[in-house]
Amino acid sequence: MLVSWINGLDQPAYVLNGRWDVLVWNESARRMLGDFGSLVSEDRNILRMIFLWDHWHTLFADCEGLAASAVAQFRAETARHAGAPELLALTNQLAQDSAEFATLWQERQLDVLQLKAKRLRHAELGILDLTYAPLRPRGVANDLSVVVYSLQQ
Repeated sequence: MLVSWINGLDQPAYVLNGRWDVLVWNESARRMLGDFGSLVSEDRNILRMIFLWDHWHTLFADCEGLAASAVAQFRAETARHAGAPELLALTNQLAQDSAEFATLWQERQLDVLQLKAKRLRHAELGILDLTYAPLRPRGVANDLSVVVYSLQQ
């Protein structure tokens, strides 16, 4: 049912698990944010995409700010699971693959998930100012969230 809902949205949207792996995305998200399906499943993780996917480095106008905010949000969001093997594996691998991630992770900053803005420099659509929000739908697994983007007016 969640997949049908995501696919029925006009706005770009995707589903994340507690590790921020992208599990499902709609066509609008693929067109605006990139072809998630072109990535191997292990790389289809928001943090890995922010730090290691060249496409996102050119797509997001403030990639450095996005990176710092994402790490702080991820740290806050996963604090209750600190030491969990799957989270340690992810953060250790990211720290090896990205010096920028390693530095930000060591800063131990926290930020809450909330309504935020992003600016994209899209090759076909031009400059886009977006608002995005992570949502927790009722009736699905507790660690799933849905991120929905909308154009700022």
